[in-house]
Amino acid sequence: MNMAAKGYINGFYYPLVFQEHMDDPRSEHCGYRTASFDEAYKHSFGYQNRIVTNIEEYKKLHEDIIENLLTGPFDPAYYGCWRARVRRLWNQCYDKITG
Repeated sequence: MNMAAKGYINGFYYPLVFQEHMDDPRSEHCGYRTASFDEAYKHSFGYQNRIVTNIEEYKKLHEDIIENLLTGPFDPAYYGCWRARVRRLWNQCYDKITG
């Protein structure tokens, strides 16, 4: 984020290379298709910290991340420094209020 805020370009390799994300539940190679959810995701951050405990919660989290990427601002300053701290505090308060 600091490099992007200073104006450095953060982009894609050329030529573009197709990459299959094996932790994406929509992928045919996703681990939960061949093992239980607990077995497939036991080493992930979200599972170890009880953010996600089943495949539905994981899909919801994945959708929220994609929504943020598609609708959020492109300005890197929005995601760094004090703005990020204020946004995290706001989200934590909102989550406590709404349950």
